[in-house]
Amino acid sequence: MGSDRTPGDIWTKLAEKNISFVNGVLINYPEKRFDVMIEGRQQYIDENEKELKKIARGVIRKTKYKGYSIHVNKSFTTTPETTEQYNELNIEDIKSSFKDKGYAEVQRVLKETEPNFVSINILTSLRNNDSTSINRGKEIEVEIRRRLVKEIKKITSDNVTVEVHVYDMRLEKVI
Repeated sequence: MGSDRTPGDIWTKLAEKNISFVNGVLINYPEKRFDVMIEGRQQYIDENEKELKKIARGVIRKTKYKGYSIHVNKSFTTTPETTEQYNELNIEDIKSSFKDKGYAEVQRVLKETEPNFVSINILTSLRNNDSTSINRGKEIEVEIRRRLVKEIKKITSDNVTVEVHVYDMRLEKVI
């Protein structure tokens, strides 16, 4: 069945390929899956997911883990504010308004900032594999954009990109 590879071997192989945004590689034995956690923008994950999976699959293909699935997920952080302009995006107010409006599946709302970029990440208890969850994810995204319309308009006029992403309980992007 081949040698017994670990998540560390996947991490090492990704580092050899100059992929430096890996925050961790986790193994979920009950679900038979590896989660490669990537630090950085969702756009990076979307553009590189196939290659990252291919590299990880190459590491485990001759091991006892060869039947495990590989998922590439965003590693979530909340960054300290770098400028006053982002302080207007009051995430605490948004969190409480979601609960008040019946969005019980919203678990966390995180804001990541860097110069000229803001990502609002909504972590939910949704499941990514059905149309009901996808539609609910879209509703959540619309609600956050509606709640922040003035703030987003103000900072995007300063050439700041604002992205909103909704994630399921496995930390995979719903929409």
